[in-house]
Amino acid sequence: MQYAQAEIQDEEQGGESEAECVSVSPLGLLENDKTDLLTVSPNPASGMVRIEGATVAEVQVCNALGQLLKSAQNTNEISVSELPQGIYMLRITDENGTVATRRIVVR
Repeated sequence: MQYAQAEIQDEEQGGESEAECVSVSPLGLLENDKTDLLTVSPNPASGMVRIEGATVAEVQVCNALGQLLKSAQNTNEISVSELPQGIYMLRITDENGTVATRRIVVR
């Protein structure tokens, strides 16, 4: 994981900008501390995975190469039962368009 400092402009607060530390994943997706409350369980998983801490608009399951394997809309659960054992990335988009990524292990 690499870290960078970015200037974030918040239009809801009058366009003020502030420096914020963000992490960049190997897939090139940005994560910031506003998504820290989002949890994925159980992890490791073999059936349904539940996403808590956000109203999910879309969840995508990607393999280690970043290839999209499956997706679901407007649900806080997704099944991983048909996936082979391994490590996967969940790309979670909430109702506000904020994107977070979480790693899960499928057993």
